[in-house]
Amino acid sequence: MTKNDRIDTPPLSDVLAEADRCVLCGLCLPHCPTYNITRNENNSPRGRIALIKAMAQKQLAPEKTLASHINSCLACFACENRCPARVSYRKILYFGWRQLAIQQQSSRWLRFRAKLPMLPMLLLRRAKIIWKYLRLSYPPGHRTNS
Repeated sequence: MTKNDRIDTPPLSDVLAEADRCVLCGLCLPHCPTYNITRNENNSPRGRIALIKAMAQKQLAPEKTLASHINSCLACFACENRCPARVSYRKILYFGWRQLAIQQQSSRWLRFRAKLPMLPMLLLRRAKIIWKYLRLSYPPGHRTNS
């Protein structure tokens, strides 16, 4: 694995400084898909920032419920665009994923997710490319008008 194949996690001091920039205004909440579905504050960017900050400061132990809240993020980063304080949620989330992967070594999924946080977006792009290829590879009589 080369250096370009993995996400470099920022140092703890940078993550804590970034988390402190969050003013807890809640403007990110309407733009978070997981919060809109669950209406659980822990599944919002604001809640995940607080959870990751507490985990980084050793106030919370990394357990399954904490991991489920942090891993429920879709990594769409719509919240970053709406944040008036310009908090880099991406840095904080990557740090959280990495810490969970380190502290829960038995979970292959967490280690994989820490290395490839953009996996859902990459798979979606690949699926779109494959779909276009399949649609173009059929003879004209087999296409549907959709």
